[in-house]
Amino acid sequence: MQRARVRRGFQVFAGGVLLTGLVGGSAWAQTAPSDRKGRFHFGPVWFTPRIVLRSAGNDSNVFNDAEQPISDRSAVLEPSVDALLPVGRRFKLLGYGAIGFNYFDRESEESSTDRSGSLRGELELGPALLFGGIGGGWHRQRFSLEVDQRFERTDKSASTGLTLKLGRRLRLGGNFVSTSYRYEEGIAVDGDAVSSSLDRDSRTLAGSVAYDLTSKTALRFQIDTIEDRFLDVFQGTPDVVRSYRYQAGFAFAPGALVSGQLWAGFRHYPGDSAAAPGYDGTALGADLLAALGDRGSLQLSGSRDVNYAVQLAPTAEGDQRNSYVLGRYGATLNTELPLSLLARGWAFLDRADYVLPYLQDGAPLDRVDEGRSLGVGLFRAFGANFRVGATVEWMKRRSNRTGFGYDRRVYGISAEYTP
Repeated sequence: MQRARVRRGFQVFAGGVLLTGLVGGSAWAQTAPSDRKGRFHFGPVWFTPRIVLRSAGNDSNVFNDAEQPISDRSAVLEPSVDALLPVGRRFKLLGYGAIGFNYFDRESEESSTDRSGSLRGELELGPALLFGGIGGGWHRQRFSLEVDQRFERTDKSASTGLTLKLGRRLRLGGNFVSTSYRYEEGIAVDGDAVSSSLDRDSRTLAGSVAYDLTSKTALRFQIDTIEDRFLDVFQGTPDVVRSYRYQAGFAFAPGALVSGQLWAGFRHYPGDSAAAPGYDGTALGADLLAALGDRGSLQLSGSRDVNYAVQLAPTAEGDQRNSYVLGRYGATLNTELPLSLLARGWAFLDRADYVLPYLQDGAPLDRVDEGRSLGVGLFRAFGANFRVGATVEWMKRRSNRTGFGYDRRVYGISAEYTP
């Protein structure tokens, strides 16, 4: 009985991590109503709290310095909550909130408190689902492989959409998302200001078709039109960049042998704006959770898409905003052991291929940055919902740009409460 409770608690945690990734990071438009409730309820409100303590111990290279790394005592504490408020039979409100406390002892200026939240409403009208919401966050982190400073970013978003069910298997969907990105002023990378390069308002219009192959598997098609309007116009270049993304793939419902999503597509930047270079290439996405018998699970994640770079690239017409193709791939293995122990191992690879070349020693350089991380952890479960243990993670960055590599190790006590 104890083993079964531990296993159920572990599966809830893994499912919660996957759901967070799908809601927060997916490019797919949501085309079905949310059926989440919650672990607890207070009056009409259902809610599920979570809290995670990560690596309360030591960071061997706080500033990602290749020559003179500085170590410090550090910890990350992340409480969060999901909430649901049903209003009648057809309408519901879903909320999410999280706070991240990032602590450093001697290098206290690196400490920060990240905040994020969202609110979404869903209205069912027969075969139609109308939804809309707002969200936002304030973070002080490193936001890409090319930067080593932690700096502030503020995001604000609003969305609205409609899903229409046609028959038993076919659904049509459309949604619109508007997001603003604002970065801390006064931060530069090799003389290029982060806010000038990245401050923008982004609007995405998406249309999708979903066909249920089985009760737990759906075939999905989606087309996105993205418009990025940059706030800073340098050297008279236009400040609007339009791009397009075409996707096809599968969505697997929770409870299937494999749950999550898998898609592949094509990303197109026409190159008709001097504010960003043209690009044509593949786009990929995966977030899959597979059960390994009754003793653990394997989570696979991956993505490939275009991101804007901070550093400008020299061209014949002058400095131009650059971009890079970012591939992010990872795997997390969780295994239940005797004595209520849980073992976890993970490995991740980030690779950034820059679209325009940079100059190094006067010669053009097709820059490539790679970040790798490998970690292991051992946890002891206390009941179905709480576990505590130790983790260690090794990280490094390598680049063909001179002097841009580093090595780092973070280890300490970790704990999770996931009802």
